Amino acid sequence: MKKILNYMTLVVLVIWLVGIPVFTLTPEHAQAETVEKNSSKIGGVTPASGSITNIDRPNVGASFGLAAGETYAAATVEVDGSNDTTNASPSATGFSYNPDLGQGNHQIKTTLFYNTSAGMDYAIRVWSYTVDTVSPATGVQPMPDYTSNYKIMVPVKGTDNVTGIASTELWYKFDNDGNTFNDPWQLGPVVSQMPESIFFDAGQRGGEGRFAFMTIATDNAGNKEVKSLHEEAWIIYDDTAPRQLSRDGIVLEQKASGNQDSIYCLPGSVDDLSTKVVAYSDSSLKQVIFESPVYGVNGQKKCGAYGIGDNQYATIYIVAYDSAGNASFATQVDNDFSIASAPMNLTEKRISDSSVLLTWDSPAGEAGFRIRYRKAGEVTFSDFVELQSSLNSATITGLSPFASYEFSVTTKDFHGNESLASMVSSPNKSQAVVPTQVVDKTTEKTTEKTTEKTETTKPTDKPDTKKEETTKKDETKDEATTKDESKAETKDESATKDETKVDNTTSTDDNKVGEVKGTQSKDSETSRNWT
Repeated sequence: MKKILNYMTLVVLVIWLVGIPVFTLTPEHAQAETVEKNSSKIGGVTPASGSITNIDRPNVGASFGLAAGETYAAATVEVDGSNDTTNASPSATGFSYNPDLGQGNHQIKTTLFYNTSAGMDYAIRVWSYTVDTVSPATGVQPMPDYTSNYKIMVPVKGTDNVTGIASTELWYKFDNDGNTFNDPWQLGPVVSQMPESIFFDAGQRGGEGRFAFMTIATDNAGNKEVKSLHEEAWIIYDDTAPRQLSRDGIVLEQKASGNQDSIYCLPGSVDDLSTKVVAYSDSSLKQVIFESPVYGVNGQKKCGAYGIGDNQYATIYIVAYDSAGNASFATQVDNDFSIASAPMNLTEKRISDSSVLLTWDSPAGEAGFRIRYRKAGEVTFSDFVELQSSLNSATITGLSPFASYEFSVTTKDFHGNESLASMVSSPNKSQAVVPTQVVDKTTEKTTEKTTEKTETTKPTDKPDTKKEETTKKDETKDEATTKDESKAETKDESATKDETKVDNTTSTDDNKVGEVKGTQSKDSETSRNWT
């Protein structure tokens, strides 16, 4: 009877091996599907439970250890819930093989059937491990161009889809001579896992200069990132303040709201890294008047001041900032309220019916000139033009040829102070040429010629009839002269009418706005408008 039972058990085992689950043997076996039982009889599991491997086809195996009086009957092997007994080929001592596994976490379940004196029994052992053959992907994130703090937090980011990043190396390259090609890569801080940023002490690793960074990470399976050494991000460490400004500037009285006045810094007062000058209205550095890039005008460092109200005075405290954020105050606050010197030797010359050339001598310390003009007799000046300091002449066009003009030229210094005006007048065209004078001179010449001819007539011994003929001719000439004088008077009347027409057309020309042409075009980048 006992032999029959053993035979039936073997038949059932064979049937199960071809597809019928083992839990169909007994209800107790169904419960054993999810719970380990007699697991000590299955040992030497490979890979070990909870381990990881960077091999895509690791060796999977276990050894069976039965007690005295116990004999091996059969065994099954499942991989991730699938029966893989055929590939594993278990025997009385265990099994060992290399299944084709993919990336990720895997579970091995082995069931061992064995005979005892009391009948057949079984043991179950379950263990897990991870396969990860792909290295992490990491890199340094974008950084600002400059910093004034040697404690640099280098932003990093990376991923590893299976086991996760175990450690990260920060590599750097330092340059302080402008030749980045010859600088070697050096290993910097090494941190565990992958933080959001890695602390880097620039002061201990070269000091001021340019630092380039890259990362190399290793995951928990032992896969190390492989990449060529290259710059992923860079930053310039600069903790030296820019050279001090030579002086602050002053914005004097504004005559029109919203327009631009000027302040200045002396040449070379700002480092070449400097990108802006910030002006504050007081020394607390809280109220910003303006923020402007520095640009050069006539050899001076210039920047515009905005936002000063009408009829206000404001002392401007200028602080120069370099690109790393280092600040430097001016060494002197300049309260220069002196009056600028006026242009000297201002002259005018009409070079055409509608244009006048102005010339002058430039005083010392000038930054530019303001030119105004008005017609004689008017109270206010017309539109004006600004010229840069390198010019000392201007041609004003679009003028009326029959109107007299007054011209005003003032100087502005680098503080914004404006000088008293130098004035000069220009007569109209009609004052240079008078038509009646031309007519009078013509009449005089005609009379003189007639008198001369009369006086040079020589007496003769010819009969009196010839004298009579000469007298008649002279009388005829006198009549012609009288007619010429009448025509001249008629011309005088016509000239008087023409002058009346000129006076009428002058009022029409009053609406024309003159143009000023310097020796440099109006589109010049260095021309400026003051109020």
